[in-house]
Amino acid sequence: MKGIALAILFVTALFSLPHGVNAEAAPSLVLSSVTISPAEVMVGGSFESEMMVVNVGSLVALTAELNFDLVSISGRPFSITSSGTLLNIGELAPGANMTLRASFAVSFQGTTGTYDVPYRLTYSDENKYSYTKSGTFGIVLRGVPDLEIQYLTVDPAKLTPTVDGTLSISFINIGTELAKDVTVRIYNDGGLLTSTVGYVGELDRGAVKTVAFGIHVDEAPAIGTRLANLTLTYTDPSGNFYTSRKICELRVYPYEPLIPSYDYPFIAGAVLFTVLFYIALRRLGHGLW
Repeated sequence: MKGIALAILFVTALFSLPHGVNAEAAPSLVLSSVTISPAEVMVGGSFESEMMVVNVGSLVALTAELNFDLVSISGRPFSITSSGTLLNIGELAPGANMTLRASFAVSFQGTTGTYDVPYRLTYSDENKYSYTKSGTFGIVLRGVPDLEIQYLTVDPAKLTPTVDGTLSISFINIGTELAKDVTVRIYNDGGLLTSTVGYVGELDRGAVKTVAFGIHVDEAPAIGTRLANLTLTYTDPSGNFYTSRKICELRVYPYEPLIPSYDYPFIAGAVLFTVLFYIALRRLGHGLW
């Protein structure tokens, strides 16, 4: 009896062990590769993404889907334009793969940097078991600084000999990235400016800056107009170099005396009339003394 009991326990234990292949059999989906085009994703731009999903498991994956959790990304810079955030895979046999495509748009309000895009793979198998796998892939978001001269003013508006004044230049960064090492240079000023180089430093996106240059007109300057070349040079945080230019007119007018020369004939006529009138009165015996 003791031997029969031991035999029953052995058979029971044998059948209770996991059946090697069947116990481990399951589908297993992985996002094996993600390709971004263009490689440089710009703020305010768009890009295409190709994503390959592979079933590395031993059973068919059923009702498979790839879902993007874009709302969890700080600032929500990305949206999918070609479809919703849920991409259907359907059925995927063991060892098979499927390439999914999606078109993304990038917000103009996005901040440059590296972002992790969360995704989730959901699927089931023939035994009605459900599976979920989560992960992320990276997107590097770049921007471009773009400095634009808004306006410039010359004070006083009319430059004449011996006059001192100011040339003010206002510009704005209308780009999507910080501008660094911003420098203003002025060429062909005709010697009117006391300085032709102004260093600004950094200018963030949307920021406005005004730089002033002193003006000094000599006693005997060359009369006429100078077409001064205003040049802005700057770099982005990666060290790429940019230039922006604009032409500015600096005009020197001739010196005008207190009494304009065109008034001289009228003044001379008035003086002559006064002298003649005085002489006439004297002759008539109506002296003024």
